[in-house]
Amino acid sequence: MFKKILVALDGSEPSRHALDAAVSLAKSQGAELVLLHTLLRTTPLDVLYDIVKQNDLPSSVKDALDDVQVIPSTTAYGAAAGTAYVVVPDKALGLLAETYLADAEKTARDAGIANVTQHIADGQPADEILAHIKNDDANLVILGSRGLGDLKSIFLGSVSHKVVQESPVPCMIVK
Repeated sequence: MFKKILVALDGSEPSRHALDAAVSLAKSQGAELVLLHTLLRTTPLDVLYDIVKQNDLPSSVKDALDDVQVIPSTTAYGAAAGTAYVVVPDKALGLLAETYLADAEKTARDAGIANVTQHIADGQPADEILAHIKNDDANLVILGSRGLGDLKSIFLGSVSHKVVQESPVPCMIVK
């Protein structure tokens, strides 16, 4: 039934569950598996470190993340005095993405999935997922859910909500 399954991965626990479900389904359907990761540009540094730790990524990824640039804010940007912006270099975000996707691909291949491809995107995650559904001619998308961590997420929506609402193909949301 499904020939090409796109799984969106961000390194979170629900994302790991989505990978497990995608691998299982791709294996049972004999489907191609497309792994998509969007660079984590707006993710706090401590969360990036957690992703490295929870996914058992090599220390070289953590070391790359250590090379951040701290930019003091000015009131010209509307930020409160004394705050600072932490900028993670593109090279570190790219290394995290490449290493994480290589590990995900190994998981899929070890499970017997022969046709696995990887894509790294740079943009808003929901928009990138929707674009890749069309570009990769996927006929199923699988992604992890996230709990409603705070009231703000109810009003702003989430990646999974937007993808489900706008996807031209069936979606599977995995907890």
